[in-house]
Order: sequence, then C-alpha cells, then structure tokens
Amino acid sequence: MLPRTGAAWNVEDANVRTPDRVVVHVIAGDLPAVCRDALETLCENGASALSARCLHIGPGRIWTPRGRKAVRVHAPLAWPRLGARALRAALRRQDPPHLGQTVILHAWTPMAAAWSTELTAPAVRVLVEVDSAVGAARYVCWPRSGRLADMPTYVCPTSATQQQLRQLGVPRACTVLIRPGVGLRISAHCDRERRPAVRAHLGLGEPDVVVLALPPVARQVGTLYAAWGAMLLEKIRPDVRLVIPGDGPEQQRVRRLVEACRHEEVVRFAGESVPLPDLLAAADIAVYLPADDTATTGVVWAMAVGCPLIVSALPSILETVDGDAGARLCQPHSPADAARQMLRALEDPRATQARADHARRRAADMFSLERMLTQYADCYGELASIPRH
Repeated sequence: MLPRTGAAWNVEDANVRTPDRVVVHVIAGDLPAVCRDALETLCENGASALSARCLHIGPGRIWTPRGRKAVRVHAPLAWPRLGARALRAALRRQDPPHLGQTVILHAWTPMAAAWSTELTAPAVRVLVEVDSAVGAARYVCWPRSGRLADMPTYVCPTSATQQQLRQLGVPRACTVLIRPGVGLRISAHCDRERRPAVRAHLGLGEPDVVVLALPPVARQVGTLYAAWGAMLLEKIRPDVRLVIPGDGPEQQRVRRLVEACRHEEVVRFAGESVPLPDLLAAADIAVYLPADDTATTGVVWAMAVGCPLIVSALPSILETVDGDAGARLCQPHSPADAARQMLRALEDPRATQARADHARRRAADMFSLERMLTQYADCYGELASIPRH
C-alpha cells in the first residue's frame, strides 16, 4: 500500500470572513515554534478576522491553533501536484469561496509551500512564511506556468533572508519583511522577583554568575560552543555557571563534553521544568553562538527582557541586535572568542547594561505584536487586491 500524507483544516464561523478574501493557513507537523506562535497570535488577535481556515498537511498528529476543529484531507504520497489536487478538492467540498473572493494560501513549511504553489487558479494567491533556521532555499518554489504573476510572495523575518532569496532568483517584489512579534509576549512573564527562587531551584546562589544558553538546544545554534566557552571562562572566573534550557539531542553532546573535561559543576541542565521567562530572570548574561546564519527568536526573547547578550557576528543576528550597539559580538566557530567577550561583559557592567537597554528598546519597537499584526493585515489586503488573470 502506498504511504499516505494528509491535510486537515479548521473552518471558522462565517461571520469572521472578510468580503474580499479567505485566508487558508497551510501547516505541517514540523512547524517551527516561532511560526506556531505567530499563527496562534494571528488567530487570537485582530488578524483572526482574516483567517477563515487552518490546514495541516503531512502524516502524524494534527496540530491546530487552540479552540479549532480539524478535518484531515488525504493525498497519496507527498508529490506537490497530487497535494495541490487534494487542496483544490477540499476547498470546493468544504466551503467554496464566494464569487469575487480571493483565496490566500499562507504556507508555513517547505512542504506546504510546494503543495500550495502547485495549486494555480485565478482566484488563488500564495504567501510563504520563511524560517531562517530551515534555510531560504527549501522554501523556493517555481510555478508551473512560469509567469511572475503566479510566483508566491515570501514573508522574511530579516532583510538577510530577503537577500538570500534574491540570490536564489526570487524577484524583490515577491518578498516582504515581517518581523515576528515574539519578544513582548515573553517579557510580560519575566518576573525579576523570582530570580532567587529560580537560582535556588538550579542549585545556584546569588554570587554565582549565571550564563544562559538561549534555546533551542541544537547544534545549529551553537549550544556546544556555549558550554565550551563557559568552561574556558571558568578558568578565570570560577563563579561562572552555564544553564542549558529545555531538552534536545544536543544536550547529550554537551553532557559528554563537560564530563570528559570534568567540569560537571560548571553546567546546569534546567530541563523542561523551568520556563524560559524564569531562566531569563535568573540570568546575568545570555549567549547565542550559531556557526551559520539561523533564526533569531531566542535573541529577541533576551532583548525584550533586557538580558545582556553575547552573540555570533552573523548577518541575521547583526541586523536583529543592531550590531555592536545591542550586544557583544564574537566570531563564529570560536569558543575562545565567546569566553573573551563574556569576560569583557562582566568586567565592564556599565557598557554591558547600556547595550542591554538599547536592545530592549529595539525589541519593543521592531518586534511588537501590534506591528506584526498590522503588517500581516496589510499583506493580505495587497494580495487580495492583485487583479485576476
């Protein structure tokens, strides 16, 4: 028997649909956390009036925003053309758009982008959400018609991602910059008064210097480099302790490293029991040391609460923190340089605090939920206004 992939969506009440468009969010099981947060925000806030459906493709458990029902739509294999047929049939069967309405397929994963781009029709527009951690190249899909009018519009979290798409041949007119509104949500739950309790839970005291490795715990964001740099710094500052949040495959590599170096006392594994806002409240410094350009969500979280940052000097990160003005920068692939910058941050607290204050103001301005919702609403409106052919 052929393996099956599927799709599922949720239909909102008819009274939330705008007269000129129907937005169908196309997602999959590997939906990144930052995209999941953005989608839930769109559905929970004012932009929910623009979202008539949510569709989930691929095998496995269906995920949909809170308070929504899901109906799976199957397609044999994962071929984009077959997937597009399933989407078209589901649109017609469930609730066909009214005359004059534009259907906007908002694709949030590479597979969703491939399926949606294959669904060519005069009343269909495709909007593709690009996750920097996945890589822009995986999202690029060319319409079978070869016409620029059928080219998807790509939502980019940074201008560096826009540049990557242009290098891949995507026209500038087919990209839009919308920064995720993730910072202020987590800052609202960061309570500095919980700092002593969180530190005590981790086996740390107030005199300890707590360095937080920002999530996710993964190879591509340099969690291992953070542990390596902290162990180097401990030779000069014995009071330094590194905290690893959450869980993940990279955690085992970090454990093996610290055990091999006999530095178990330097690293604390917080696990899933301590939420990130509490860890940020307990931290003196946060580090984010990817070797290659990736998503910057963790950086924005630290910026929003005013936690001093040590980050790799990579295009997307430099754009996010405003270069040296918002964080101390270190060379990628260099735990020694990371340790050097952490030491400088501890030795010059006034300059460190100035950078943290600048980063907090920048997060409030560039990564607010209100700004993100307005930009999505404007983007949907522009797509709906494109003349049909």
